[in-house]
Amino acid sequence: MSILNVEHLSHGFGDRAIFGDVSFRLLKGEHIGLVGANGEGKSTFLNIVTGKLQPDEGKIEWAKNVRVGYLDQHTVLEKGMTIQDVLKSAFAYLFELEEKMNTICDSLGDADEEEMMTLMEELGTIQDTLTLHDFYVIDAKVEEVARALGLLDIGLEKDVTDLSGGQRTKVLLAKLLLEKPDILLLDEPTNYLDEEHIAWLKRYLIDYENAFILISHDIPFLNEVINIIYHMENQELNRYVGDYDHFQEVYAVKKAQLEAAYKRQQQEISELKDFVARNKARVSTRNMAMSRQKKLDKMDVIELAAERPKPEFHFKQGRTPGKYIFETKDLVIGYNEPLSKPLTLSMERGHKIALVGANGIGKTTLLKSILGLIKPLSGSVELGENLQIGYFEQESAPDNKTTCIEELWQEFPFYTQYEVRSALAKCGLTTKHIESQVRVLSGGEQAKVRLCKLVNRDTNVLLLDEPTNHLDVDAKEALKSALKEYRGSILLICHEPEFYQDVVNEVWDMSKGGFMQKELNHKVRKCFNEGIYNVARYTEIVLSIIILIVIALAGIRLIFTITEIQIMDMDIDFFTTFLANGLSLVVGVEFVKMLCRHSAQTVVEVLMFATARQMVVEHMKPSQTLIGVIAIAILFAIRKFLMTEDDDMAHAPVKKHADMNKDENVDEKE
Repeated sequence: MSILNVEHLSHGFGDRAIFGDVSFRLLKGEHIGLVGANGEGKSTFLNIVTGKLQPDEGKIEWAKNVRVGYLDQHTVLEKGMTIQDVLKSAFAYLFELEEKMNTICDSLGDADEEEMMTLMEELGTIQDTLTLHDFYVIDAKVEEVARALGLLDIGLEKDVTDLSGGQRTKVLLAKLLLEKPDILLLDEPTNYLDEEHIAWLKRYLIDYENAFILISHDIPFLNEVINIIYHMENQELNRYVGDYDHFQEVYAVKKAQLEAAYKRQQQEISELKDFVARNKARVSTRNMAMSRQKKLDKMDVIELAAERPKPEFHFKQGRTPGKYIFETKDLVIGYNEPLSKPLTLSMERGHKIALVGANGIGKTTLLKSILGLIKPLSGSVELGENLQIGYFEQESAPDNKTTCIEELWQEFPFYTQYEVRSALAKCGLTTKHIESQVRVLSGGEQAKVRLCKLVNRDTNVLLLDEPTNHLDVDAKEALKSALKEYRGSILLICHEPEFYQDVVNEVWDMSKGGFMQKELNHKVRKCFNEGIYNVARYTEIVLSIIILIVIALAGIRLIFTITEIQIMDMDIDFFTTFLANGLSLVVGVEFVKMLCRHSAQTVVEVLMFATARQMVVEHMKPSQTLIGVIAIAILFAIRKFLMTEDDDMAHAPVKKHADMNKDENVDEKE
């Protein structure tokens, strides 16, 4: 059953067209991902189907009695409202029904019999609706959802204007879930959310029975929760069945086929035009030329859409700073109340650090305190020498009426117009974007403008506050490459491990109370573990050969001992000494491998080789030697059995040991 039908939709802003005759349908149970580059009109599309914007042309038709819940990335929360007020506003229509029910009850005393029957019927319908939507347990429902999203830890009486970006998103998401709409429209819901609550939202959407439309640039998240892709590009909206990875495969094939057809058609057009030009003047061939010309006139010419410029970010390198970028001593951050315990931190030149932690823990406040934008409650911050700091804020000013060109000119007044336009174009902005006001751009385009200002300034330290929010896939990849190439120092707030783990060499995890913990870079740990695993893997063949030789040698010794035969005065002691020393080394290697892999297989291997060494070194009796051979054979069989079950543990990471010192300073021990 179709829940939403959109037909022949066209819309634009001024001379900038967004859609051109597009169609869309939403069926029951579909989980749709709406994807496309920044500025293609994804948020505009949701605003149109929800009635916030009127399209230039087209028809939008919703099924009857469908309640739509819309999470808008630009929703403004009113000052003076608490978190609890916002969450309870999800039941506004139920409170209106209760008021209507009370009015009906008051009028029953003056109603005649016929009116009373009608009013009683309406009263029963309202009562059923209130019961169905859990009206009488609203407080419990609010508390349940608030607990799931971590809002109880913040406090339901806190003013919503004092919340961080992630906390604000959680409040809006909680309100949406409490409304229990039939259809969910989610505009980049993972922006600002921490990893824990992104995982919670992922589980919720996977189990969601009704349909939803999701806008997101978080590809792993998209792949988990959607089964239909609608791709926006060049004023078109195309439908693909499957997840995002499957869409990319189909899209690449479709694009290659279109380019091949275009080349064939251009070749045909060239040949036809050449034939017409050569033969239209001659009487004998004029009819043939006219026939070819008619074919040309009737031909549907294939047009390739202009390639959207991919952003390129190259940060300018400033002069070399001092050894320390900053040092804090007993720093307590916060506003009216402290967000941390006393922090004593330091960052050295060349360090690239990711700052992670739950929403509202104080990550942005820490950056602003280091920069001096917010005065700390106590303690001190000392910045290093010769610093050229580049700071990327989460959001642009909402009332910014300047154009992109004016925005960059204010920062670099000595630039020519050509240099300004070129700088903005390199960051992925088209001419239409460049000449538009910043406030009318999408979130991703606004982020590119701020990044453009940052990359054209000489810096030796970058402080980046969630720079990946709103950015499309190409922009994220370009930014990631630029940060990896950057030779300066970086302090980065980010909730996307797949983005920062290849960029930074340390991770500072801000836990409750302001404790911080350093971790080794994921990439370094991965390489270290793979190195150990490869060494262990390549020794497997050698170890297996040695154990077979030991078993064979033990068997020969057993035969010699029983039969008392001596062949050519063979000196078994020479082989005994050689194998004993070799097995001692092997046992040591296996013991180290056991510590790294923590598997039953390596424990068995240690026992097996230790038994073999004991057989070689000790002069055992025939019965003892026979028992030893049997024991090794049994252990060897157990090892083979465990290899299949333990194979998945082969790349298990080395166990991490991290501890903090008594002063709660940053310390790294692994």
